[in-house]
Amino acid sequence: MRRMRRLSLLGVAVAGALSACDFNLVPYPKVDVPYTVAPNRITCTASTFQGQSCLLIKRGEETLWRELEPPFIGGFTHEIGFRYRLLVSEQFVPPVTTYTLKQVLEKTPDATTALPGQP
Repeated sequence: MRRMRRLSLLGVAVAGALSACDFNLVPYPKVDVPYTVAPNRITCTASTFQGQSCLLIKRGEETLWRELEPPFIGGFTHEIGFRYRLLVSEQFVPPVTTYTLKQVLEKTPDATTALPGQP
């Protein structure tokens, strides 16, 4: 009887320890991706960020500009009037993707205005 009680208590302890573990904390791999950042910003259109300023980016080989909503790219400071080529480390940490600057590849003065969905 005493042995059964010990096994039962051990089972409860193991189950409690396992339930305390958060198996969703398994890190997703980081991916390094080249980004082009437009020389201008736009007013965000996503309802969560409406009224705030969004960057326009082309990720990898994309040909059309798209919005990148706050909090943008960690370690990167955008200056209006310059087009950037960046190497950005992306990591999905549920429920969001984080973006971290790895390297500024190029910073070029540019007076053009980019618009979402346009080349």
